[in-house]
Amino acid sequence: MVWKLAYKNILRDPIMNLLMVLQMIVIFFITISMTSSILSRFAYFLPFKDLLKNDGDYYNMIFSYDPETLDPNFKTEELTAKLRGDPKVVASYVPWLSMDGVDVELCSFDDPWLDAYRPELEDGTWFDRNEWQNDTIPIVISDNDEDLSVGDQITMTDYASGNDHSCEIIGILKEGTSVIGWDSPGASEDFSCRYMYRNYYFAIEQKMLVIMPQRLLAAEQIGTQLHGPLLVTYPDGVSEEDRSDNDSYIKSLQTIYSAPVSEIYQNSLVYIFEQCRALLPILFAVLILTLVSTMSVNALSVKRQIYTYTIYYICGLRWNKCVLINLVSSFYLVLLSLLLTFAGIAVALPALGESVIRLGWIQLLACMIVLVFYVILSVVLPLRIMHSHTPSEILRSN
Repeated sequence: MVWKLAYKNILRDPIMNLLMVLQMIVIFFITISMTSSILSRFAYFLPFKDLLKNDGDYYNMIFSYDPETLDPNFKTEELTAKLRGDPKVVASYVPWLSMDGVDVELCSFDDPWLDAYRPELEDGTWFDRNEWQNDTIPIVISDNDEDLSVGDQITMTDYASGNDHSCEIIGILKEGTSVIGWDSPGASEDFSCRYMYRNYYFAIEQKMLVIMPQRLLAAEQIGTQLHGPLLVTYPDGVSEEDRSDNDSYIKSLQTIYSAPVSEIYQNSLVYIFEQCRALLPILFAVLILTLVSTMSVNALSVKRQIYTYTIYYICGLRWNKCVLINLVSSFYLVLLSLLLTFAGIAVALPALGESVIRLGWIQLLACMIVLVFYVILSVVLPLRIMHSHTPSEILRSN
């Protein structure tokens, strides 16, 4: 009976209820937008959080070569063998491959890089080690002018040996997505995890980006050159002398930037919390103002419905039951508002382009907190209004 009466209450005052729905849609949109903005600040940090917890150093390499032999074909294992203190090295490379008639930019990464971060894809999947069993090399490419799509196979030639290698496209990057790369901070900025990425636009670069797993290239004996992010981490107890010697040697290979991993980790946290401090007051201020406005409309709606609730009271319902009817009505409206907000954002997301707004379980959780808060107020305010008047007073005033 309560559910049916609550539904009739909504139909009895459609204009007021429509206003409430619109206000709640605004609240949910603001909540989703601000939550997405906060989460976007963590997006660059979380993939590499575990790697950056270790003690070590980060380098941006640029077409490096062995200073002793002048050999540019320099692998992770060879670099690790030359370093002291038993470090773990995670590197990125430029493969010595070419694609006939196509201008491409190639990069390959050690497994920890590929496991840590998965860029946004327009189509297909990211690298999965369990599926690297066939004779072809899996690759992920950017947008291109060659009309290539997932599942297509292309041939690349090792320009050192002249051997051809078959590659299969397993994924296509979303235009403008962040990929593992390097960027240097401005003179007044501290190096943080956001500089471990770059945004790739085929429309600007006019080159097809090709990402490859370094382990498979090494197995095929394809030549590669150290280029891009290099992470060297150490076990506990390594001496400062070993670290200093390793640092000097790596810098001799050609680097354009380096920083201690602990510094990057700390700077990343500082950047994130500074951004959150700037966003949270805006979020709370807008939500409070909008919620107060919505509660005012809710209280006005109860006053407009008070005569109806009095009739229910005379017919045998207690005030608490009438409050329950108002609670269910409010729940109907707020749930409708939430569904309309999510549906509207889902439809609009493709048109939002590079907006940070996203839909996920954290955004849903934030909206559910707002929903619960709203429902609680939908009980407290009507309860005070109803208990401040007797049925006879309400009937005489109407």
